[in-house]
Amino acid sequence: MKDKLLYFLIPVSMCLVLAFYFYNPSGTYSYDPRLRIIGYSLFSIPSASNKPTINPGDTVVVSSYAYMGRLPKLNDFAVFVPPKSESPFVKRVVGLPGDVVEISNSEIFINGSHGVVFEPENQFRKSPRSRFFKRITVPKEHFFVIGDNWDNSLDSRHFGAVHASKLFGKVIKVF
Repeated sequence: MKDKLLYFLIPVSMCLVLAFYFYNPSGTYSYDPRLRIIGYSLFSIPSASNKPTINPGDTVVVSSYAYMGRLPKLNDFAVFVPPKSESPFVKRVVGLPGDVVEISNSEIFINGSHGVVFEPENQFRKSPRSRFFKRITVPKEHFFVIGDNWDNSLDSRHFGAVHASKLFGKVIKVF
């Protein structure tokens, strides 16, 4: 009797896990089963684009449920796939849909006011690219991201605002 129950439960549970994977309740762009089924995954950081906040070699815990049905908040670190790339990026969210984002004199302005919680140290914003960026209005269902190390970051200043459908999740822990 016990064997018959196991022969029944194993395929049924496998079908349930597969159904959960394909249903993708968190809506994550990732095909990683850890993000789709469990809702959490670890990512190793290879670049210095968010230095000094997140450094090369750091590991981040990402939650795919954090943005379930909603966009990131200002100052969140979001994991996403940018346009024309297949690799996930981690960047700080500095603009939400409808926001007007501009960089002038090495400061970020949102809707005309200095509204970003984090400002990188001067050592990370020396190039002309870091000091000025033309005014842009973030489209509906998009967000604008910048790495904390402005001089060494491939971000929305290069590839534009990121569509919400490209989100993996939110960084909830760095170690």
